[in-house]
Amino acid sequence: MSTILGLDVHATNYAETVARSLEWAARQESRSVIFANVHVVMEAFDDPTFRSSLNNADLVNPDGVPLVWALRAMGKRHATRVCGPDAMLHLLEAAEKNTVPVGFYGGSSIGLKRLIMRLRERYPRLQIAFEMSPPFRELSVEEDDQVVRDIA
Repeated sequence: MSTILGLDVHATNYAETVARSLEWAARQESRSVIFANVHVVMEAFDDPTFRSSLNNADLVNPDGVPLVWALRAMGKRHATRVCGPDAMLHLLEAAEKNTVPVGFYGGSSIGLKRLIMRLRERYPRLQIAFEMSPPFRELSVEEDDQVVRDIA
């Protein structure tokens, strides 16, 4: 891990990100994985609270070539870009192969239905254990607690 403008960024790749995620899933551990690009780094630089939140993540992937360049300049020659959408496809493929259930939270109900439909076509044995399109407003404490229970 190296620090770029105050943000701790890991020199990772897709295989490492997938392997760590599968290990955490096997142990039923709740973890946070971030895909940080230059915009995220700059927002973290400007906002100490946001930066602290990101620095407490379990894995911060370099989702931008400038971050890869910075990591390599700091001696992390093996650093590669780990793009969030591409990583999702790698993770879903591994989840299907290893029978790890997945869940989806967010977006519009139409968008979520389309995503689930396409995923079922592409990954027919994928176990989709949870899907929810929340309302476009802040959830009440009770609603938030219920969502956490449903995900668990």
